[in-house]
Amino acid sequence: MRTGKGRSEGQAFHRRLLSEYNTEITLENYVAYFELKPIAKSVEQLRKEIDEHTSLAAAVAAAAMLSSTSHEGTFGPMATTESDPALEEMMKKRHELEEKFFVELRASFVKVKKYLWQLEDDLLTRVHELEQLTEEEIRAMPDECIAKLYVKVQTILRYRSLNLAAFRKIMKKFMERCACDSLELQQRLMSIDETIFNSAIAQPRLDLRRIALDLIALYGTVYRLTYEETVAHLSHYEYRAGVNIRRILPHSDTFFFTLNFPHQERQGNFAARILSGSTSLFCEKMICEVLQCPRYPPCCNQFPNGEINVSLSRTLRGDDVFVLQSLVRCDHLGLSHSGTFMELALMLHTARLSSAARITAVIPYLAYADSVSSVAVVAELLEKMGCQHVITVDMSSEQVEGMFSVPLENISARYEFVRFIAKHLTNEGHDFRNITVVSPSGTSVSRAKYFADALMNYMKLSSAEQFVSVCTAVHRHPNLPPPPPVKSVSHRPCATDKPTATVTTTAASSATCQTSVPEENSSKQQEAQKSYSHSRAGTVLDLFSPPPRRVSPTQENASNTVAFVKALRQQEEGVSAICEDRADNPAQTDGVALVGDVKGRLCIIVDTTIDEAIKICRTAWKLHEAGASRIILIATHLILSAGAEERLVKSPIDLIVVTDSVNQDVVFKKPLFAQKLRLLPIAPLLARAIEKMHTENTLATLFEK
Repeated sequence: MRTGKGRSEGQAFHRRLLSEYNTEITLENYVAYFELKPIAKSVEQLRKEIDEHTSLAAAVAAAAMLSSTSHEGTFGPMATTESDPALEEMMKKRHELEEKFFVELRASFVKVKKYLWQLEDDLLTRVHELEQLTEEEIRAMPDECIAKLYVKVQTILRYRSLNLAAFRKIMKKFMERCACDSLELQQRLMSIDETIFNSAIAQPRLDLRRIALDLIALYGTVYRLTYEETVAHLSHYEYRAGVNIRRILPHSDTFFFTLNFPHQERQGNFAARILSGSTSLFCEKMICEVLQCPRYPPCCNQFPNGEINVSLSRTLRGDDVFVLQSLVRCDHLGLSHSGTFMELALMLHTARLSSAARITAVIPYLAYADSVSSVAVVAELLEKMGCQHVITVDMSSEQVEGMFSVPLENISARYEFVRFIAKHLTNEGHDFRNITVVSPSGTSVSRAKYFADALMNYMKLSSAEQFVSVCTAVHRHPNLPPPPPVKSVSHRPCATDKPTATVTTTAASSATCQTSVPEENSSKQQEAQKSYSHSRAGTVLDLFSPPPRRVSPTQENASNTVAFVKALRQQEEGVSAICEDRADNPAQTDGVALVGDVKGRLCIIVDTTIDEAIKICRTAWKLHEAGASRIILIATHLILSAGAEERLVKSPIDLIVVTDSVNQDVVFKKPLFAQKLRLLPIAPLLARAIEKMHTENTLATLFEK
């Protein structure tokens, strides 16, 4: 095929498509790859089922023939083969899916060709208008008018090449996996391949490279620049525009990739096996590609009632087993945090029963790490299941390490971020002056300081002119509303003749026996009133008077019952009340203070996890109010819960850099969020850690937190 599969770049094609598509064009105007791939997968599955059904029927027929031959002694006439309804149904369904595939493929071809013509026609119109202007008129226009046309030329080139790659990938996949048993389907695919090759998609109508060279010459002439300076200016503008750059890096461009990581390791003396749960299958595939080791077949599935089942297809006796699983919710598989944790626990237990030599849990994202008591339970369960070692990435609290009895390796992705930021700012033409690393809370100041030091060391920046400062955001809680006024109740005789202490109550406890407060305790009563909190329930007692005598059993029991019922009700409603009363306005910055100067500086917010992103967005809005020129957010784990995506899109954050410790490929299908997002693969870092553990080498180079 002329559109045969290209060279692998260490990245799955669906990620390349999500990484390189133009967010202004949107995915709707590209090849419907994400619709065609499931159809091809269904056809492949049906083909396998038909082959198995046919083979089984042939074996049954052969056995029946041998049985009849042994009884009759001679070969009788061949019986007429009866029709198989199940086989006919599968053949019919396969034919329908094949037709659906070709219909979708043709629709994609027509759509892409039409949109490409529109892009080229618009470019010709704008270039023709520019050619009618004089040099003085062009110089009077905004500086980016020529640069925008240059970016448009590059956009058309990328649009054409990415769509050709998509056609190439899906047709090659269909040819090898679906049409391998049908000459008719192969001829049909070859015909479509010839049509695409001869169309305007593969054979451009315009000489776009000549147009790009003309724009470079025009830009250099108008602004008096050399060819090299002009190319640098236009390249920096294209990179800052961000529409034609990769949002997901292939692992070959990462810091810990083999070619970029020169340390040589000793060879292990027994096999390394990597088992993956449902949430980390793609990460496991990339790790095996980096380590160049064979993949272990998926071992986790679910019973119809939702229970987890772990079944190993190969032996693990005497192997060094690494169980890979991120403890995150997986909605499309129907797995909660508890479900993914149960998968991990059962895989560890199964590996132990299979007599593995060593079992290591590789957990890119460790849930429950914000609570020491909760993570202690997680650690105990993992150890009981047979875990002998744990590898995780950038935990939010170092106290968690003390909750594990087995060795815990908390490796860091900091240098992946440092390498990306350094390369990104260099491509934009940044001089690395006026950069500030911001900690979104006081608990992560050391992380921000280490990142600033790592950036300076990596780029060899001057401490005098290019010093990277550190700023901290302090979040103050707003004042609580004033307590309700305390009602003074006049003296009323009680059931006893002796005086009792004054009880100041709310309307709910007015049935109890009450007396007036002595004047000498009035100031103390005011102090008690100031300490009143509306989130605490019950009755405010004047503790500075002598305790009251018992009145009647009936009155006392009734009062205690009312207070007890109120306390239980508030305890049940406490969590929801906190969630409802909490201010959820990310632009509200009244309670945020910055410790450090950020005016006119590039601010890099460094955190471990993006979950609800309320505190992060408030920090970003405060930086924006304080005059920050640009804001970049860096975090290891991208969770996105409770409306975080909408908050980040509306925030003044220009760039969000995360890793794929949590698989969030689906968010790249949303252009507004994808335009801000950059994804760094975590697989090379985990592969280096696994390699070092397997070969009994030190992990000191990965311990940077």
